[in-house]
Amino acid sequence: MKTQTTAAWYKLNGNWDEWQRLEWKFRIPKDFRPSTSFCHIHQLKAQEGNNGSPLITITPRCNSNGNNRRVQVIHTGDISATTKGTIIDNLPLSDFEDEWIQVETEMHFTHDGAFRIKMTRISDSKVLVDKAFTNIDLWRKGAISIRNKFGIYRSFGRKMESTDDRPTNGIKDETLQLADFKVYEKNTNPKPESHD
Repeated sequence: MKTQTTAAWYKLNGNWDEWQRLEWKFRIPKDFRPSTSFCHIHQLKAQEGNNGSPLITITPRCNSNGNNRRVQVIHTGDISATTKGTIIDNLPLSDFEDEWIQVETEMHFTHDGAFRIKMTRISDSKVLVDKAFTNIDLWRKGAISIRNKFGIYRSFGRKMESTDDRPTNGIKDETLQLADFKVYEKNTNPKPESHD
């Protein structure tokens, strides 16, 4: 699930120099099997311009032997010099399984931006993570907006060439429940356009 990419939907996307707050809930089932490669359940992704890797992802991950099942938050800047990489690691996936998680993120969309993420387990109000980052690159050259994407997006581990092929990285069919999306903004940019 993702926001629209057309200019008419700019109000739901992150635009240059805006502050945006996203709130939503997700529920990962027990025995969710992440992969050693990308397995994102949320992305902030540039529209147009340098729109390869997402700016921010929430990513379940495991080691090659299937152990160390964890949740990461990963940052990829506009260039390698502004990439912070895995900014949150080793949140045990077991803390998330079969539980509704309330997510709150806040972003300032500039090259010298800010990012905050808080994830709370609803059943017992346990805060699983609450971290803020400043001087973080949250824009891409030539982008017109930053889209919000939700759902399972992952690598099969190899090119699937026939209907009999199976992934080589241990993944299986999975589900992810999502609910209660909210988008808030301040310093709204009513005329989004490309920025370097």
